Amino acid sequence: PRPGSPEALAATTPDAGAQVAAAPDASVSAEAIALPPQPEGRVAVTGGMVPIGLTPAAAERLVALCRAQDGFDPAACAPEAFAPEVGPGTVNVAPFALDRLEVSQEAYGACRKADNHCKNLRLFWELDAQPATGVTQAMAATFCAFRGGRLPTVEELLRAARGSGAGTFPWGEQPPDRDRANAGKIGARGRVGDPADGYKYPGPVGRYAAGASPFGALNLAGNVREWTATERGGGAAVVGGGWRTLPHDLRVTRIEVLPRDTSESDLGFRCAYDPKR
Repeated sequence: PRPGSPEALAATTPDAGAQVAAAPDASVSAEAIALPPQPEGRVAVTGGMVPIGLTPAAAERLVALCRAQDGFDPAACAPEAFAPEVGPGTVNVAPFALDRLEVSQEAYGACRKADNHCKNLRLFWELDAQPATGVTQAMAATFCAFRGGRLPTVEELLRAARGSGAGTFPWGEQPPDRDRANAGKIGARGRVGDPADGYKYPGPVGRYAAGASPFGALNLAGNVREWTATERGGGAAVVGGGWRTLPHDLRVTRIEVLPRDTSESDLGFRCAYDPKR
């Protein structure tokens, strides 16, 4: 929906019993064991190497997933469309902490009330637990500074989503489903939300617990795309995919570059935190 439109202001009612859920213990891998305790709402991400691309086998699976979408674009689903992301290569990421969930409207409102440095969101959803969207990169960075953090880099979010592995999605290789991520579909006028996953628009930030990353972070793929601090091509890098992103485009290696003053209904953020010295 167009930000500020009646459609955007009227988010769908959540499924019965769908509440902000804590990540189950089973969703946190051995990579997160024995790390220093983090404040409530954050996960510790160990430093280490993370592969930056797709394996050839993953690319083949993504082509098939893309072609399984009703109304798919043959060009977008061709192997060549995924080829730039295929290949070896790793990057070393220093340890940091990360918000377990995207910043919610309720959390963003705390900054508005505290010191008024945070500007008003450019659109609002029905539920406080839905993600804060309608934010520019600067608005997101201002909030993170208020919270004592900063926007994460592309590489940090990749490490948080993959650990040391090369998973296509934060939860592994299984295609997105209604328990793992909020994704979109192709409608009559382009990409739209798919209510089959429980929400026509973004769901509450803790809704998709089965999609937890190796470190226990939720929604690193789906629900809302996320701003990063990484600058590319005259803009800022955005990762993760959102509620109207097609399932194959929720892969963790996909990067978009947007003007920094962009604000959209499927674009939100979370914050990163440097280790205490």
